[in-house]
Amino acid sequence: MDSIVNRMPKPQNQHTLNSEMDQIPLNARNKLQEGLAFHQKGKLQQAEQAYQQALQYHPQNADAYHLLGVIAYQVGKHNVAIDLINRAIEINNRQAVFFRSLGHILQEQKKLREAIQAYQEAIELNPDDSEIYNNLGDALKKQGNSQQAIATYHKAIETNPNSTQCSTGTGRIRTGY
Repeated sequence: MDSIVNRMPKPQNQHTLNSEMDQIPLNARNKLQEGLAFHQKGKLQQAEQAYQQALQYHPQNADAYHLLGVIAYQVGKHNVAIDLINRAIEINNRQAVFFRSLGHILQEQKKLREAIQAYQEAIELNPDDSEIYNNLGDALKKQGNSQQAIATYHKAIETNPNSTQCSTGTGRIRTGY
């Protein structure tokens, strides 16, 4: 798997879910948590089923759509993933992780302009996430915008001085890799 796959946001725990969980019916929340547990263990089919069940209880559950999009991406259904994540964004456009995931997929599909736009949206929502800056820097570099990429990597380093990924990105540009 390439570095985009490795950096795709992975479901981790409750903090991955949006801040409106208390407004979601209990059955939907339980199914979402069940799906996350399966997803973390790599049991994608069971996770997908749980997320679908969460949508049955709460059809406007942006997290369920986002996580279904992540699964679609993981199994190589990139267009489906984009559609699902865009649906999550339609429901809740205040989650940086949704835009970051969308950026990953678009970048892998070499839709760099759209990926850059998604990363910029993510940064507006979460300007303290160095990984988003790093991903934006990678997309800018691939687009041939080395100076912007370097500035973006520097912003990532400012945000997280301990990030070796960001330092590596700047170094690759300066050495031509």
